[in-house]
Amino acid sequence: MGVEATPHCFTGPFCNMINYLVKNAVYFKAAQNMIGPAGYFRDPTHMADYLKDSVFLPYLNNEEKHDLYDLNKERFTNIDSIMLVEFL
Repeated sequence: MGVEATPHCFTGPFCNMINYLVKNAVYFKAAQNMIGPAGYFRDPTHMADYLKDSVFLPYLNNEEKHDLYDLNKERFTNIDSIMLVEFL
């Protein structure tokens, strides 16, 4: 589903500043195309920007109609087990 804050930085003045900057810049095309983790950012308070400008996650989550929509749905429906990896 994505992340909505900088990992391991949720509260405090420094984290508040970092998360503010991230939330206001993450959907810029340059950030989406050059910073890998930006593609996994999903801010529920800015869903219109997320759906319009995110280049990866809305398609993986099948939140946007696209050419592989039905195929993605079928593949996820057929998953018996999954391993997810976190990166820093």
